[in-house]
Amino acid sequence: MTDSFPWKIMRGNASIARKSRLISDAECGMVHTTGVRDGRIVERYELPTYGCVYRQSPAGSILLPRVGALKLGSIVRTSKPEITSDCLFSIKGHDSDWDMKISSAIVQRFSELASLFAGTGAPFLTVERLQRFLIQAVGC
Repeated sequence: MTDSFPWKIMRGNASIARKSRLISDAECGMVHTTGVRDGRIVERYELPTYGCVYRQSPAGSILLPRVGALKLGSIVRTSKPEITSDCLFSIKGHDSDWDMKISSAIVQRFSELASLFAGTGAPFLTVERLQRFLIQAVGC
């Protein structure tokens, strides 16, 4: 996104069709919404090796789904840099104070954030709607 905000929102760019996903035995791999449960990353998927450069969310990022129904358990804070699927957004504040403000706003205003998921077919969230939510919830 833009540097004019005290946070950065990033959409992952790893994409693997469901039928082609293989669970990785290693601590590296792609994080997808299906591998996040109960506020934890419970599995990662092997990345294809066809030369794509994957975006990495920094350690301490908040990962939340871009598509589907939002649940508190589908949101996780990373402990290390993570490669994320295109089904996830990553939010990282410019410092730990902003990380705390963002985390707090997501929990306190969870139903408001969940209501922003809309669209035909599977509900989804846009960067613009997420950005507006953060501006209203934590200011900038």
